[in-house]
Amino acid sequence: MFFIHYFAVMLVSCLFRLCESGEQVFAGFKAKRDDLSASDIGIIQFDTRPLTDYWEASARWNKAYAQYHGHKYVYMSMQTECKCGEYLVSPVWCKVKAMVHASDILPRAKAFVFLDSDAVVTSNHSLADIVAYMRHDLQWDLRTRPVAFNQDGPGWSCKHTMELGFNYCFNSGTVFWLNNDAGRNIVREWWNSCADPYESSVFP
Repeated sequence: MFFIHYFAVMLVSCLFRLCESGEQVFAGFKAKRDDLSASDIGIIQFDTRPLTDYWEASARWNKAYAQYHGHKYVYMSMQTECKCGEYLVSPVWCKVKAMVHASDILPRAKAFVFLDSDAVVTSNHSLADIVAYMRHDLQWDLRTRPVAFNQDGPGWSCKHTMELGFNYCFNSGTVFWLNNDAGRNIVREWWNSCADPYESSVFP
């Protein structure tokens, strides 16, 4: 019992420190006029399974986060097989199909953030503030780079990716894209590649 209580205290203490450090990043930062507003951003989640288990908790959390900060939110699900043309593909591929259809469901959104069903947003700030800070800190021009992927951490797949000559390892669990022609085209081309033969890849 003592161990559980001690662990809980340490966990809360660590979370508080993490929140504090996140707050310091935004201290004194002001968004520019051309930055996205909170209502411009739609959060998209997708799963092929019915809403049960941990991914329901994730969906509820992210929906509450979106409502609190004024973002749009959509949870999509599909309970049939994932098909790419005539081919049956892994269900994971259909999250890309969900991204393609995001602009049909939320046509007024100027940008989207896709989150895997096991991902939650834990910031006290809106995604508009986060994207604005990233634009400032990374000198990120959204017009020339309308899509952003999460960068994967060290691990087996990332290690082997780097050995093939790549500089970064992308993680498709969180994806940002603008709802403009360039952003939509990149996501659409990604979906269209689902039927590409394995031989066309540089991965062994």
